Amino acid sequence: MIRICDSVTHSPWKVYLSEVDPVLTEVSVGGLTPARTYQFRLCAVNQVGRGQYSAETQRTRCDRRHHHHHLHEEEEDEEEEEEEEEEEEEEEEEEEEEEKRQIMYQCLEFEASSEV
Repeated sequence: MIRICDSVTHSPWKVYLSEVDPVLTEVSVGGLTPARTYQFRLCAVNQVGRGQYSAETQRTRCDRRHHHHHLHEEEEDEEEEEEEEEEEEEEEEEEEEEEKRQIMYQCLEFEASSEV
């Protein structure tokens, strides 16, 4: 189930789609007012009942040309992957810096012992 809220008028959450094919990773939301800002949230519904709603999406402005917005998990997955890659790169840089410090320290120790 997908619910929509107009962020400008602060309208109550309305059901936009009550059923979505579970294999879809993208849904096109039509009928939006151009230049208006919207938020979305969704939940799973099955024979057992309705699950908890997701966190609200960031406010999204409707594109004037297309009058719709695509909701899809791929963007979120890509953002998470990019964040993880950035963290890994930072860790690698820190490790390299630490290795350089260790080598420098060893060189200084060697020089100090050679002077004696």
